[in-house]
Amino acid sequence: MLTRPDKVTNRWFAGFTISMASWVLGIVWLETETNLELSSRVVFAAASLMPATFLVFCDVYPTPRPGHPRRLVLAAFFIGIAFAAACIGTPLVAYDVARTPGGLTRKPGPLYLPFAMFFLSETLAALSLLLRKWRAARGVERAQLQYLATGLILSGVGGISTNLVIPLVTGRSLYSWLGPYFLLPMVVLVGHTIIRHRLFDVRLVIHRTVGYGVTTMALSWAIILLGYAFVPVWRVEPVRIPFAALVVAAVAAVVVSTGFAPRLARLMDRYFLRGRVRYDYALREAARRLTMTREPREVATQLRKTLSDTIMPEFGALLVQPPDGTARELLFVDNAEDINAEMAELVEAGWRVTVPTPGIRLATDVEKELSPRDVQTLMASRVELWIGLGRPDRRVGVMMLGPRRSGDAYFTSELDFLEALAELASIALEVAYLHDQHLRLERERQREAQLASMGRVYAGLAHEIRTPLTTISNLVSLLSDRYDDPEYRKLMIDLVPREVDRIVALSERLRVTRLNETVSFQDVELAQLLKDVVAIQVHVVEALRVKIILEVPDNLPPLQGNPDNLAQLFKNLLQNAIDATPPEGHIWVRAVLDGSRVRVQIIDEGTGIDAAIRGRLFDEFATTKPGGLGLGLSICQQIAQTHGAALTVEDREEAHGTRAELVFPPPRIESHRRTTTTLRRDSRVFRATP
Repeated sequence: MLTRPDKVTNRWFAGFTISMASWVLGIVWLETETNLELSSRVVFAAASLMPATFLVFCDVYPTPRPGHPRRLVLAAFFIGIAFAAACIGTPLVAYDVARTPGGLTRKPGPLYLPFAMFFLSETLAALSLLLRKWRAARGVERAQLQYLATGLILSGVGGISTNLVIPLVTGRSLYSWLGPYFLLPMVVLVGHTIIRHRLFDVRLVIHRTVGYGVTTMALSWAIILLGYAFVPVWRVEPVRIPFAALVVAAVAAVVVSTGFAPRLARLMDRYFLRGRVRYDYALREAARRLTMTREPREVATQLRKTLSDTIMPEFGALLVQPPDGTARELLFVDNAEDINAEMAELVEAGWRVTVPTPGIRLATDVEKELSPRDVQTLMASRVELWIGLGRPDRRVGVMMLGPRRSGDAYFTSELDFLEALAELASIALEVAYLHDQHLRLERERQREAQLASMGRVYAGLAHEIRTPLTTISNLVSLLSDRYDDPEYRKLMIDLVPREVDRIVALSERLRVTRLNETVSFQDVELAQLLKDVVAIQVHVVEALRVKIILEVPDNLPPLQGNPDNLAQLFKNLLQNAIDATPPEGHIWVRAVLDGSRVRVQIIDEGTGIDAAIRGRLFDEFATTKPGGLGLGLSICQQIAQTHGAALTVEDREEAHGTRAELVFPPPRIESHRRTTTTLRRDSRVFRATP
């Protein structure tokens, strides 16, 4: 009630509690016999308000219905007020209260029977309403209703029997003094509900010292009652000490002892506070994790893990703004069913809210800066915290947290922890984005170096092309003067084809330095493709006295790929094998079906991989061949990646030579569909569209 006086449930629970307290105090006053007539009227007036306030409370608990209490419920409440007024101001309910040897007696007024019927009917109506709500409720609400209904039934049966039914039948209040004691089950269960489901902030009332005191008194009174029941006289000679004082002192000594106090503290923390989180340890662990991250999404992952281990919010979201000015993005969103489209709009609106960086703002403060629509979404989603990430001069991100799963509020210890965590996360995000920027700059530097290297290669090739062109140009310039000269014509026949072949070879070397940007995928018969590639090289290897052994089964499944690029891939690998194999050597071209994958091997009997380039085989311009560009294996790697294949080149273990192996992925079921694939030499990302 004190924490949320504006909540309708709290107001009616406070009214119900006040009416019960007034009834208990009235009975205590009645038992003192100082003013029987007035004290009895107070008891009956408070009893009139108890079922009335209880009925309205059941109507709004745990959540009020639309429009709050209905007219019928409010009418019943005003009937209770009318009975209370009649009890306190008139003798229409009871009068002539007196103490007799048989107990308290009173004379019933004309409204006593209607009062009894009103009390019973409203109590039963409230319990039936509570039962209907319990059947329809789920989760936490069902548990809250279950505890409350159990306590009320236990208290109601005993209290109504001793203070209403027995006096109605006998005309005497023999056991009315027992009525307040029947409220104890309800007090215990309601207290358990408050602690268990955090109906209000228990840390406002629960403290270690208070817990020790309550434990001491509870154990003391239990021992005192047992002692008085079984041992009538307690003495300590020579000085007499009251038994109660002796028990309290002994129990207090045990409670605060070094052996018992830590166990009691752990038990209290586990029940009242659901355990204590060591935020200093959690902060050190978070710092260790965050310092090891190098990517923004890894930072978000570690943040989410830290929050789940400590604060345990019901949901959370992290919105970041990269320093390069690109669009903001959500790095993580927990519980997508709670973060709907409206919440996504709210997260975007949160960027416009003034949040200290790093720092924290409560949702109640943020509401003042949002539009009415955003405020409505915030209230519906139960957002509680906005946490700014970054530096005072530049914001990096905003994190939004919902209520805690335990039902606890965000107290000073949690807010201090979150603020320290925000500082760590801000630094980690800054470092991650700087690392990304460094990687981008490094890639750009490597790209520029590659372009410069390719420029040198192209300049060299252009120079090489100019040489045969100069020869041809000189011969052509003499054509008109020496056309009839047999020696000149013989020179033309010998030199021009040879120089043209040189130009064609040089242009081919230029062509293979760049892949086609767009290629079409289709079914490729691998067996036939390998046979065609080997057939092209037959005359070449015969002149070199090298033998190619083709071992390819005919039942290989078709591959999804581009036949031209695959042919270039196998030609390059086979050409490398031919260049490395000495005369009288052998080359094996094998293809096998390994489970659902296709494995292709090209094995030679050369000298193996040169140690100078062993670690950078697939780098561009890595070569040991005289006049080679060092682009063959780099292009092969790109083609393999485009087709989802894994390419490895390594020395043979059983003999001299090299083994190049390609492992293609399982053929797709929809292999008949053609696809268009975009290739980029500087990226491993390939987009395919049907």
